[in-house]
Amino acid sequence: MKITKKYIEEDEILEIVLEENLISSKAGEFKDYFLACIEENPSNILLNFGDMAFLDSSGISSLVTMHRKLKKLNITLAIYFESDVIEEVFVLTKLNKLFKIYRVYDEAIDDLLDS
Repeated sequence: MKITKKYIEEDEILEIVLEENLISSKAGEFKDYFLACIEENPSNILLNFGDMAFLDSSGISSLVTMHRKLKKLNITLAIYFESDVIEEVFVLTKLNKLFKIYRVYDEAIDDLLDS
């Protein structure tokens, strides 16, 4: 799985970049990687799905599980993506009401810094 992480904005935001689709064959690995990242106890996390073109039900399930964990830890999450298909998945599943989603990268950063 092509996934990287880095701290940005003077270490206030942990950015996790997924460079491929979040589908059933990758969801478990992504979830494990994400859970290891939150052990670093970041205040804010930006999931950068800029290169992602598709998200299936296993990917959605992973995101919902992560959201519950982050809420308990009081960690703010934002999700950035460019794909119209990804936006459609979030809207159809009403995940746009659960997650802070952004089509503009800088808006996601600004909102996390203001949180």
